[in-house]
Amino acid sequence: MAMRFNHSFPLLCCLSLPILLPACGDSNSDSGNQGSSPKQTPGSPATSAGTQRLLAYERSAYYASLSEWPQALQELQPLLTGSGVRPEDRVRAATIHLQAGALTEATALLDLAKREGSDSLAARYIRARIASYDFETLELARDIYEGLLKDAPDDLATQYALARVYEELDPEDDATWEANQVRAKELFRSVLKRELAHGGAWYVSALYRMYVLSVDSPDAEVRQKYAQAWKGMESIGAEAVSTMVLNEGELARLTAPDPTQNPTVKLTHKPTYELRQTLEINTPGVHGVLVRDLNGDRLADVAWLDDSGLLWNLQGPEGQFTAHRVWPQSADHFRVADLSRDGLLDVILIRDGRLSVLDHDVQEGGPKLTETTISATLPGDLSDLELGDFDHDGDLDVLAVGAYGLTMLRNDGVGRIPEREADQVRGTWTDVTKDLALSVPFPLSWCAIEDFDADHDLDFLVGGKGGTLLASSLRGGKFEDATQSLFGDGSAGEQEP
Repeated sequence: MAMRFNHSFPLLCCLSLPILLPACGDSNSDSGNQGSSPKQTPGSPATSAGTQRLLAYERSAYYASLSEWPQALQELQPLLTGSGVRPEDRVRAATIHLQAGALTEATALLDLAKREGSDSLAARYIRARIASYDFETLELARDIYEGLLKDAPDDLATQYALARVYEELDPEDDATWEANQVRAKELFRSVLKRELAHGGAWYVSALYRMYVLSVDSPDAEVRQKYAQAWKGMESIGAEAVSTMVLNEGELARLTAPDPTQNPTVKLTHKPTYELRQTLEINTPGVHGVLVRDLNGDRLADVAWLDDSGLLWNLQGPEGQFTAHRVWPQSADHFRVADLSRDGLLDVILIRDGRLSVLDHDVQEGGPKLTETTISATLPGDLSDLELGDFDHDGDLDVLAVGAYGLTMLRNDGVGRIPEREADQVRGTWTDVTKDLALSVPFPLSWCAIEDFDADHDLDFLVGGKGGTLLASSLRGGKFEDATQSLFGDGSAGEQEP
């Protein structure tokens, strides 16, 4: 008789862990995601009703991001009453009810939307999630997910959720149970084939399940393989998706609407401007002026470097600015970014080709910057620098350019993990420039990052007196020269576009 080992968690309490690695865009389906805006004719102003709908979507998505489900539903309520109720609005509301634990209400809304002729991918995914909450209806959840995969075969969330259902099914005969476990592993491996860059959080979650399932494997190499792989994920703070994330998956995500074209309004009078306040500069050598909300109070602050170091001018509620000398040493360049994902903007400081990380903490009287031991050395003087997640691991990497060419520094755990001890082991910057497989035969003076080819990857554009280079991401740390597709001979480029 086959022995059954059940190391999986019941679906009702499936891994309530925060998601640290975002699922990538290529596993989404445009026909299912609930963040799409209602279609409008290009160039035409949005109607008043359409604008109100977009605002309701946006406000509802905001409260959903905070898990404030009653408020999220309240924002949608005007769209669910009266005439002209759209089925997709009912599905969105059903998703919120599911997240709030109101399964009966969610099911009623899905049934109503289906009677109205709408059974979207999002609706079917939510229906499967509801069925998976009851062991008596796990087979129904399995059937819905299997049907969903036929229409959305690349959706990683559906593959992962279906695998979890197969893990939980408890048939009477051992042969069926073993077949279910085989199917679950098959689905998990399908997600793992997409690798971390493509699979994101779903890759991490599938890896965790394969690690758990491998514990009872008679093959020592298999046990060691998944144990080491999961240990590596844990070392960078990666965690499996939570129940809340799994509830929405990719097809039913409660995202804000896509941007729409702004209506043009004819001006009846010229705008007027008045000087509100002048920031005094009392030290020489001011450069690198940055306007940014530096302390998270939704007010624009002003920062700059001068001969005395780094100065932050923080704006108060009445519009007044208070100067804080946050760093007392001069530098050539600086950038701010939330490297630790704790809501505070840390500082990357560059001086004489050396890149240093300053942690940002809050203390009485203002911000506090603390220099870390994390640093990297550039091969020459810096001209420009951009931060972006080039390898899809959730951390911000560095693209630096200068007369020497370009440098790519991969972020291997540079930031602090907020929920861990203060003296935690920190990572470092890893120079992966050679891995880019790019040749830059001219000096560079600027760089820009963007998904230029709309394939959900971060590309970069660099330029200087010798021309321009458009590097298109191939994922896996590789880029290809796509300059010809944008600039032809690539001759333009001394000035940043």
